[in-house]
Amino acid sequence: MCASLSAAPSFVLYQCVHGLGHGLMIYSGGDLAYSLRVCDALPDAWNQTSCTGGVFMQAFLPPMPGMQSSEMQMTKRQAHNLLYPCPAVAERDKLYCYLQITDRILPRVSFNWREASDWCRRAEKAWIATCFQSLGRDISGNNNQDPVRIAQLCGLAGSGSADCLYGAVRDVAANDANGVRAAKVCLQHTALSPYRCFAAVGSILGGLSTTRAGRRSLCAAVTPPAHRQACFNGAGAL
Repeated sequence: MCASLSAAPSFVLYQCVHGLGHGLMIYSGGDLAYSLRVCDALPDAWNQTSCTGGVFMQAFLPPMPGMQSSEMQMTKRQAHNLLYPCPAVAERDKLYCYLQITDRILPRVSFNWREASDWCRRAEKAWIATCFQSLGRDISGNNNQDPVRIAQLCGLAGSGSADCLYGAVRDVAANDANGVRAAKVCLQHTALSPYRCFAAVGSILGGLSTTRAGRRSLCAAVTPPAHRQACFNGAGAL
């Protein structure tokens, strides 16, 4: 079914493969190992990784009727490690585990953003930045993608502020399927450089068009001229 969308923009195709990951978890009653095995058997790395995004998002959501809570499948030690299962999954599956892990952390620290940041600093060294991007995504999602609030709360992440903002900007652009509000985050005075911020906007806008001209047009519509190259770069439209 998802392969039938191969001519569609990658943003659309991603929604389908990501949804497959959700479906695998629901179908299997929350069997993480089974769901990841199916994702990992998909034909290429892009599809495999996109599928795992849905798997981990579903794993960290409250369980649906008939599904076993992921917490109930953990040992006591694992349950106390709020970064679990990310340290235990295969390297190929870590990206979306860490990009979703704050969905597990935040309810258990009563949405204390500083405490969640402390957990991200305990992540495997190579994945600390990714955990902070997850935090930014949650800050965006829990604050209606408000640019000013995002800047304030990501500022609480200390050394992780720039990565938090990067994740938040991408969430705003993905949620809106355009870059209007995301660009407003980039115009705040924050720890994230304007170049990286507008490149983050571009990384989402690039998936909304199948042509270079279309991607450049989407960037040009929301990006000040001084930062347009950054957006083009993020969109793969240089």
